[in-house]
Amino acid sequence: MKKILHVNLKPILKEYLNYLRPSCFQYAYANKNRPGDITIADFWGHEKAIPDQWDDEKGISLVLVNNSHGMEWWDAAKEELDYVDCTGYPFRHTNMKRPTAKPATYDAFWKEYRENGFEAVVKRYAKYEPQSYWKNRLKALFKKK
Repeated sequence: MKKILHVNLKPILKEYLNYLRPSCFQYAYANKNRPGDITIADFWGHEKAIPDQWDDEKGISLVLVNNSHGMEWWDAAKEELDYVDCTGYPFRHTNMKRPTAKPATYDAFWKEYRENGFEAVVKRYAKYEPQSYWKNRLKALFKKK
């Protein structure tokens, strides 16, 4: 008999993000001097910049217009998009200041993964506690009201 479980992977994936590909630790464009006309990124902290907007837990994209050519592209596209202008908001994206720091356990994580698989690294490296998830989830729900 198969069991069907609701599993929240968010804590596991959050921990996994510490073990990105090596290029993330040397990313040359982790600063505000972007070579592209437009930068598209995950909008971390959107709930502070634009509270009560798009609160669907699916994520929101951030569009950074880096130069006048990018502004031309943005002006041509924005009427087709659902957006909020956040110009002037003090973004705190660490990767706009410096590359991601390589965790001390990075090499051990991937060695364990290669030798023992996904379940082994989840047990060792992910700090997933179901009770904490539900406690925090309920707090967030009551906070909104």
